[in-house]
Amino acid sequence: MTETLHDLVADAGNVAHWLRNRWQEPSPPSGVPAEFSNWRDEQWAWDHSAALFDLTDELVETRLSGADAASLIGGSIVNSSQNWKEGEGRHCVATNFYGRVIGDGVICRLAEDRFIYTGRSAMASWLEYRATVQSSGIEVARTPALSGQARFQIHGPRAADVVAALGIGDLGSMPSRQSLAAKVGGSRVTAARIDRGGRRGLEIAGPRSERVVLREAIMQAGKSFGLVPVGRRAQASEAISGRRVPNYLPAIHTGELMVDFRKWLRADSREAGLTLGGSFVSDVVDDYYCNPWELGFGKHVCFDHDFPGCETLKDRNPDEERRPVLMRWRAKDVKRLWTSMLAPGGEQYKFFALPVGGYADCQYDALDDADGNTVGLSFLASYDWNRKAVFSLATVDHEVPQGVELDLIWGERAGGTEKACVEPHRQMRVKATVEARL
Repeated sequence: MTETLHDLVADAGNVAHWLRNRWQEPSPPSGVPAEFSNWRDEQWAWDHSAALFDLTDELVETRLSGADAASLIGGSIVNSSQNWKEGEGRHCVATNFYGRVIGDGVICRLAEDRFIYTGRSAMASWLEYRATVQSSGIEVARTPALSGQARFQIHGPRAADVVAALGIGDLGSMPSRQSLAAKVGGSRVTAARIDRGGRRGLEIAGPRSERVVLREAIMQAGKSFGLVPVGRRAQASEAISGRRVPNYLPAIHTGELMVDFRKWLRADSREAGLTLGGSFVSDVVDDYYCNPWELGFGKHVCFDHDFPGCETLKDRNPDEERRPVLMRWRAKDVKRLWTSMLAPGGEQYKFFALPVGGYADCQYDALDDADGNTVGLSFLASYDWNRKAVFSLATVDHEVPQGVELDLIWGERAGGTEKACVEPHRQMRVKATVEARL
């Protein structure tokens, strides 16, 4: 019987091939519609007025409490835990024993011996495993994404006006990720400043039973400032504006030092069910894993404590690692991609859905230089209605300068893999320029 990730990996043979060809699990149900109005207006709002994101069904919550909670968390993340105040949230990163990223998310210190992690499932599982296996002095309470708190974020140039109208305070003077108590629509909530793409925003969390009340109260407060609710389609593309890579493969499938974790992790967990897609192909799944610098997490790495992968990361030179960048796709190549759908009887290029063009949980497209050498990987790709262009988040060799043009290989080899969402197609080269370092 297949009960754990270890069983899945043992049955898979070549893990990379298995991840590239496996059946993609359907997305879990969500209380957020695909579009409230339309994804174009919803994208427009976060650049020109204000946008409301409902993350209630998106994030896992894991609470850890007990005398050993602080030391367990401190020894599980690359971040320093020095001077961590009560009510303060920190964007934290966890790596495996080989220095490859398992996951990232926000950990808030609720009290001296109580913490809550909010983020994707892989890091939640890693923290729960380490707490369960390594310490008897910690209580763990995990809440699945579909059962956690109501959680909203307000972003955009008028976000501060919406926050002021809610009576929460002056967004400009709030310290980042410092939790404060407030009332919204008569409900008791916690609020904290959350920044995206260099702009300040606010996160509000409250009782799940008050989700509708909270949404209506926030929308009413933001009515005069053009606040627009964001549906799932636009929300999936927000990472481009937020300039953060959300869809990397957790480094959990290989390595002898990770065997016990794989034997502990259930086969039906979200991270055990992820798929790989894209033009980058390797038979070694480790080639898909990233270290903190490659994903823009290098600023969090601190060697004032021991953590999994610490010694490996100490041996690396951050100045020689790949770095995250924003790529702008050449317009005439995007036109050629889309118009291939209008060629009757012809073999089309891989379909690019709007606004997000990816077709796997973890998208990895090769970036080649003028000599045909692969010098980077492109992750999430999305059309930006505000800038009328397609962009992708990527990581490239440190020698690649801003402004250089690379070839992004779009589509999979040999007509595509066996994933149900992949139709027969041919690959194409898209010119993409390194627009900005992240």
